[in-house]
Amino acid sequence: MSSELQGKEVVIDCCGSLFYAERDARGFYICPVCREAVLFSEEDLIRHLAAHARRTLKRRHRVPKR
Repeated sequence: MSSELQGKEVVIDCCGSLFYAERDARGFYICPVCREAVLFSEEDLIRHLAAHARRTLKRRHRVPKR
C-alpha cells in the first residue's frame, strides 16, 4: 500500500457496534476489509461495510479502464 493511503486509526460507533478504520492525510476513510475503497464520510463507510456483509460487492462489475 502506498504511504499516501496510510493514516491514523479511528473508531466508529454505529448503533453500539464499533468499527476500526483508517483515515488518510486528506481525511478520507479507508475500508478495513478490502483496503481499496476510499470513502468520504462515516455513513459511506458503514454502507460499504454493509455491502461487504451482504456480499453484494462480489457481484459488482468493475469499471473498465481505458
